[in-house]
Amino acid sequence: GERCDRRREGDPLSPGALSYFPAVVPLLPGSRHQTAMSILIPVYGTEDVVEVHLDSLPEDTHPVSAVLRGETAPLHLWLRCALGYYARGMVDQCMALLREASEIPEDIFPDAKAERVAIVTAMAGHCVNAAAATSDKRRRKELFDQAAQHYSRADTIDLSDYRIWLGRGHMHLHRGELAKARANLEQALRQRPLEPLATLGLACAAFGAGSHLEALRLFRQLMTSCADPPAGIRVGLGLCYAQLKQPELARRCFVRALELDPANEHAGLALAVCELNEVSDASSMRRGIERLAELHRADPAHPGVLNHLANHFFFRKDFGTVERLARAAYQAAASPRVRAES
Repeated sequence: GERCDRRREGDPLSPGALSYFPAVVPLLPGSRHQTAMSILIPVYGTEDVVEVHLDSLPEDTHPVSAVLRGETAPLHLWLRCALGYYARGMVDQCMALLREASEIPEDIFPDAKAERVAIVTAMAGHCVNAAAATSDKRRRKELFDQAAQHYSRADTIDLSDYRIWLGRGHMHLHRGELAKARANLEQALRQRPLEPLATLGLACAAFGAGSHLEALRLFRQLMTSCADPPAGIRVGLGLCYAQLKQPELARRCFVRALELDPANEHAGLALAVCELNEVSDASSMRRGIERLAELHRADPAHPGVLNHLANHFFFRKDFGTVERLARAAYQAAASPRVRAES
């Protein structure tokens, strides 16, 4: 019944679409795009330096932390080394350095509030991202609780730092607590009016609350304010147009997003659903099924792809395949909203 009704209405995207377009909490803005290839750590009491090459960081963080501790390196150098690990995908090592840096007594660097906030909010951001990626409900709650503790600790360092409100807002967004997300993100914007990550979070919150016109306005604002908007912003625009019953504009957004980022699975899935909704065009529906099959081959556990494949087989009355795909989607989904569709 529900699957059939959804297709008849022609909704290009289900209520869980927000979960297919997650707002990932950055450890720090731009942290995945760090360009400096080395860090110079001053040798304490001398004019010499120790050079640490970020492209050849050791898997064991102890040699790095030993140098940082031994030379009483300022906290921003701890942070840069940690982000060097993060940029290489070595998240455990990044977090190990951040934890160690967060435990350095405050009286050693009494004027480093901003660096301390950056370190603690980076740890919180990692917990939020990890929570959003897991389908284990107990582990998800543990990670969100850890993130909340980190943000509370950051409050005690400097309550006025916008990064605390920004990160906490994205945490509430991932938890589906849209009113709390909005309140925190609006506070972040009051303190840093042009912060794009706060605007992005507000756009996602508006979309999740069904305020598609407001979400569209915010995504458009990002398109004009960002020098080089990523493909994901166009996906957001497309999702809004789809919900506002403007399928051609939505399709153009998804096509352009895929031109910019051919591996963008959110754009691929959304375009496939748009094609499937062209029920009077057999070739369009065939392209949609082929696109879903391609996405499924690339990621057999993607819950959104599994759910839409289940919809397809429902109309073919292949109910055994429907049950198998829906069950797999339910097991793979981290978001309760996506699970509800399975």
